[in-house]
Amino acid sequence: FGIENVQKEIRRLQDIFLGAIDKTQFRPPQFPESRRSGILSLVSKNPGEVALRARSEKVFVTERGGYLRIAPHFYTSDDEMVKAAEILNGVVKTL
Repeated sequence: FGIENVQKEIRRLQDIFLGAIDKTQFRPPQFPESRRSGILSLVSKNPGEVALRARSEKVFVTERGGYLRIAPHFYTSDDEMVKAAEILNGVVKTL
């Protein structure tokens, strides 16, 4: 596949996720494209509680440094990214 193709795929998956996430509840920090990584950070209320509840729904996110972090893999499907966003959207509504 090559590292460049893996990187492009991960960024494409992140974009799918960002298109489905509730932007009133989650906001990615804005970095230049050159600093974008495979780990997507999100600003949200109560990121630790969101991560805990999301894990109970089989969405594996972490809270680090006050951010909610998700790291899709090359083999993650588009549908899985949308489903993860929908679960996080639902979790934050219950807080």
